[in-house]
Amino acid sequence: MLTMGVCEPASRALWPHEFQYLQRHNFVSSDESKFGSNGGTVKNDQSRPTVKNEQWSIDRFLRVRNDEVLTQADTDLKDVESGVEAHLKLKPHQHADVTMRVGREMGITVVQPRHGDTLIAIQIAAMQSLEEAGADILSTVTDPYTRQLEFANAAKALEESERVGRSMVSGYPVVAMGVERTKEIVASVSKPCSVRMASKDSRLAKEIYLAAGYTYMFMGPVQNLAYEKWATPEALIQNYQYDDRLIAYYGELGAPVVKEFPATLTGTLVPPCIAVASSLLDAMLAVTQGVKHIVVNYGMLGNLVQDVAAMRVLRTLANEKLTQLGDDLEIYLAVPQWMGDFPHDDPQAYAVILNGAFNAAMGEADEVITKSLDEAFGVPSKQSNAAGVRTTRQMLGLLKGQRLEDSPELEEEIDDIRLSVNAILDAVVRLGEGDVAVGTAAAIRGGIIDVPFSPNLCNASRAMPIRDLNGAVRWLDPGDVPVPDSVRLRHKHLVGRRLKTRPEKSPLNLVTEDITGFSKGLSVDRSTPREHAAR
Repeated sequence: MLTMGVCEPASRALWPHEFQYLQRHNFVSSDESKFGSNGGTVKNDQSRPTVKNEQWSIDRFLRVRNDEVLTQADTDLKDVESGVEAHLKLKPHQHADVTMRVGREMGITVVQPRHGDTLIAIQIAAMQSLEEAGADILSTVTDPYTRQLEFANAAKALEESERVGRSMVSGYPVVAMGVERTKEIVASVSKPCSVRMASKDSRLAKEIYLAAGYTYMFMGPVQNLAYEKWATPEALIQNYQYDDRLIAYYGELGAPVVKEFPATLTGTLVPPCIAVASSLLDAMLAVTQGVKHIVVNYGMLGNLVQDVAAMRVLRTLANEKLTQLGDDLEIYLAVPQWMGDFPHDDPQAYAVILNGAFNAAMGEADEVITKSLDEAFGVPSKQSNAAGVRTTRQMLGLLKGQRLEDSPELEEEIDDIRLSVNAILDAVVRLGEGDVAVGTAAAIRGGIIDVPFSPNLCNASRAMPIRDLNGAVRWLDPGDVPVPDSVRLRHKHLVGRRLKTRPEKSPLNLVTEDITGFSKGLSVDRSTPREHAAR
């Protein structure tokens, strides 16, 4: 049986609430010699499940399904074949693989917004509103209790929401709802339904979504470093191997499912090489399990040249790396609009949304994940969400057929990102002695893959990003990320130009400004008038 495991805190004392969590889940001993009065010693023997990048047999998959997944909660799930039957009853335009394929053939960028509500009637109304606004794929965001496997609390939140007539938590409690009720959502719209869910263990929830007729899945283990403090990379990889084998099994039985591998990570100053490598590694692991319909993902940072360069590198490397691992693949590129801080003012929020749509069009993305005007305040209203869809759709229509022309600046940025991504992937392969699963886990623990500002205790957190004078994200300090010397020197030069304009502030003060700086405009407080003139 799979043990989830937790990452051991590296050379620091545990906070009391951290120790209590570990003690409740039997991951620490009562020996207080290591951490003093507030802690114990982490039990490392349970923290690292064995992983291997090989396709699970159906026997293994069904054994884990029966022993580990279906036992997590009482649901109305049946066998996988029953879920496949639900897919076969869908109309062609409700299948995400058809939508993605038709969009590419017609040169139309697919638009997917996000929405999650506890009450099914409100979730349905929101998805119908988004469909009317022009969305091509309609997503459901899962509630936080379900994401943390607190199914009893999710059921209580649903009961309380139904009692008061409004959502008491954000997101849809899919495990509490079950298959038959979730089918009502699929039946209420004519577009494909998608899942947006990050969790250390999404296996049961994904089973229910798929059995209900959802045809677009989401998330991979490396991306989950941005969401999970305690889970080990090995446990995340193993759980997502199950998810991916489930998706592949549906496809083998005649029900193709699209899988997106996001790389927004923390959504905060993630350098392109980390984002691109993250999406590629998650996709490579999935292709090994037999997933055929792949959507790689790049989280836009706001600088046009850098974003377009990263999209081009990701598309090229995805086609190069993934086709070496699997046959008959369909590979697409999705870009979510800005995932970080958002302006409170509606016109400024519109500008951020338009920036995402513009950069996606210039980079020839196959799909855009939209944002709303309410991002600065919390869960968006259906009206605000629909406005984001209409705004994005209008901009994409105006820019159809246009792309950013090649230039020395763009080529330099492409070389920068490609060299860095290849260095990371090469290091992963070496660490795993050819096994991508083993190498990915080792690369995370060793800082080869270092996600800025990740809460995960296995993440090295030695690397530090910063924006340059043009708003592009660079390395202030790459830590142990294997950035080639030529790229290091380039970033040092570009970052140094900005540091010279702000000698009164430390580099970390500038990083702090950058974390919340996008909502104020990337050019705000970046350089002196003299520096602007020099440029």
